[in-house]
Amino acid sequence: MSRYKSIPGAGRFSKGTLDKVYKRGLGAYYSSGSRPKVSAHQWAMGRVKSFVSGKGGARKADSDLLGKKKTKAKKK
Repeated sequence: MSRYKSIPGAGRFSKGTLDKVYKRGLGAYYSSGSRPKVSAHQWAMGRVKSFVSGKGGARKADSDLLGKKKTKAKKK
């Protein structure tokens, strides 16, 4: 998780999930337009930060990676 240590709240997600978001960020950089002077890796880390914080469009675009919430079973 070394790449994601500096992101507040990243510990709530598995490294595998954050890696998937990062790879999607790289793909988005190469498949669509991007800002000048922003590298592919900066773009991907921005997507990870957006996903973790819940702000921006990454959480919506990567909603399939959030998983289902666990519910407690009722005792009988």
